[in-house]
Amino acid sequence: MQIPSSLFRSFRRFASALFEKSAQRLALELQIQTSPEGCIVSASYGGRKLFCHVLSSKDDAPMAHSVILPHELVDQLCLATASVVLGEVESTENGSRFTVRWQHGLVERQAELDLVTPTDTVTPNIGLSIVDSRFLFAVAQASEIADNSSMRYALDCIELDGQLGTVAATDGRHMVRFDGFVFPWQPERILFRRNRLFKLKELSGLGEVRLGVRNDTLTIAVGPWHFELPIERTVKFPATAQVIPDRQRSSNRVRLDPQDIASLAKCLSQLPGNEEDKQPVVIDLNGHVAIVGKSNTADQATVCLELDRSLHIGPDYRVAISRQDLAQAVKLGIDSLFFFGKGVPVLACGPQVQFVWMPLTNIGLNCDLTKAQRICTSQVKSSSGRRKVS
Repeated sequence: MQIPSSLFRSFRRFASALFEKSAQRLALELQIQTSPEGCIVSASYGGRKLFCHVLSSKDDAPMAHSVILPHELVDQLCLATASVVLGEVESTENGSRFTVRWQHGLVERQAELDLVTPTDTVTPNIGLSIVDSRFLFAVAQASEIADNSSMRYALDCIELDGQLGTVAATDGRHMVRFDGFVFPWQPERILFRRNRLFKLKELSGLGEVRLGVRNDTLTIAVGPWHFELPIERTVKFPATAQVIPDRQRSSNRVRLDPQDIASLAKCLSQLPGNEEDKQPVVIDLNGHVAIVGKSNTADQATVCLELDRSLHIGPDYRVAISRQDLAQAVKLGIDSLFFFGKGVPVLACGPQVQFVWMPLTNIGLNCDLTKAQRICTSQVKSSSGRRKVS
């Protein structure tokens, strides 16, 4: 049986993230289990499990025995430059042994190991359902919001609501919710801990996303890869739907133009005040939509970035927010902003996503825009020769 050497390297990256251990400290023991189509490579740690289906080629002899590869050998196989070959099991006077052959550069290597049969076999979950491909992005962004600083609520969890079809997370100051999913566990609501796995770019492009729940385990399958995470049944989690303000009660609304959003993403970090605590900007709504950056240092002029394609509805209004929160909203794909006044969170909405965060207090809102450097987003070029905000 041949296994691509790239699979061992992918296994190390995925396992390091899923098991939340550094690659240098990860003692990755792999179980290789026979299957009708080839084999299943798996590893487990701390209630989480990772496995991958490897299909055999037409020239491959099927595996007759399931085996365990010790972590010392797995470390070497991650450096292999060609497919790893698992030889047949042979009986000896002292038991059964099998051979592993691989190539490291120009050097052919071989290891003989005692046969150790896995006791924790993998049974692929056939009850998985295909979900919207947005799920991986939603869980990755929810992992960014989730936080473990609360003693009362499990804010390091991500909520998957089968009845509402939502993915939600909050840290007590921010809340993100993605809508429009159809989960196979209706109407149950399940929670699982955030994980570094979902931040890996390698997950995208691996194939369709499938989900399933069995007992107290959530299975997330992407292409040939399966990730199993424990479901948190006993923890407390806030009612996220109650955090979202009613947009009909907003005093001011902003409809953001797609080109303005792209320009804002490029210019936001260049506005003055990026080095200040909380990195504030002032949103100025006065018949126009402007993002104002000012610094406490005298050598930096106030800059007013006008989103001149966007639309403001409502009375004159100013509010200070963190530019990090605004950047996060842009990253989520929002196209509308709703403001409700003092003490009420800002609501940002996009196609099937809502992001809520608190505005900043104790930030001066007095900005003399007549003396500010004014830049319109229609002047910001998308090419390498774009105008720089300074």
